[in-house]
Amino acid sequence: MKILFRMLLVLPMVLLVGSVTYAGEKTYTIKFGYITPELTPSENFETAMAYKFRDYVEEKSNGRIKVKLFPAAQFGNFLVMAQGVIAGDIEVAIINTIPMGSFYKKSILLGMPGLFKSMDECNKILNTGWGENFNKEIEKSLGITVLAHYCVGFRHFTNSVREVKSPQDVRGLTFRVMESPVSIKMVEALGANAVPIPSNEMYVSMQKRLVDGQENPIGAIIQDRTYEVQKYLVLDGHIASSEMAIMSDGFYNSLPGDLKAIVNEAGKAGMQAAIKTVTDQEVNGIQFLEEKGMKVTTLTDGERAEWFSLIAEPTEKYIRKKIGDKAVDSLLTAVKECRK
Repeated sequence: MKILFRMLLVLPMVLLVGSVTYAGEKTYTIKFGYITPELTPSENFETAMAYKFRDYVEEKSNGRIKVKLFPAAQFGNFLVMAQGVIAGDIEVAIINTIPMGSFYKKSILLGMPGLFKSMDECNKILNTGWGENFNKEIEKSLGITVLAHYCVGFRHFTNSVREVKSPQDVRGLTFRVMESPVSIKMVEALGANAVPIPSNEMYVSMQKRLVDGQENPIGAIIQDRTYEVQKYLVLDGHIASSEMAIMSDGFYNSLPGDLKAIVNEAGKAGMQAAIKTVTDQEVNGIQFLEEKGMKVTTLTDGERAEWFSLIAEPTEKYIRKKIGDKAVDSLLTAVKECRK
């Protein structure tokens, strides 16, 4: 009886750690955090990534790895989750790449407006040559493992004040931006005001009119229900937004070789699931938002060029000042080579 009592006391403590030994075989638990609320994989790219990763890992490992999902920013915003993974307190998290500049300066490179022409181009850059080197550098610098790095669509401006057709129309408006100085510089270059606010606080900020608008990809505008508190959307596509699924190095290195391989494969499978959801939303999302009452403004190539003429130069100048010409030129060269 005493032995049973001791086991009951110890068991909850065992379940709190990242791995346990059961029937002579070590098993592992992955805590997986992401920002968006609980949705279906077809509704949200982060959910698609997380669900596919979980299902793949648990099936292929025959239960040796369990994945517990923590949506809706239960672990905090992007920066808090990134810090948690770096510290080893969270095994896996999905992080937007641009705010990662708070930990790895070169991440702000991917916040340059007008850098990519398409999602396919962005995904190719992120997963070959330049992107592979970038991922290795950030892994070495922060002590993390990059499981996936992919585009989640082009970012567009929304607001609740007036229809926007040209950069002049946003002057004086206040926009919520990511917690990144690059995003702030971009909005200020348009003559607007930028307020950095975490994603999980954005809806309330717009609802209470603390800000006039925000900027996000179509998928995020849908999943965050931005259409409930914003009337106008302009498809300017200023930045190709990207996300990373990152894992704690301490946890990754604790896995035996066969489980590392499964985790790596799951990252790729999750990335493809996320890309599919993003692609579907890019095709069908505009109609959905219009049905929800948003006024959607489409720009010609010439009109979009007018936006970039105002925001590209000051943003690139800021980035070059922060991380140097060599880093910027290496990415621009990679993009040129990709287009050949």
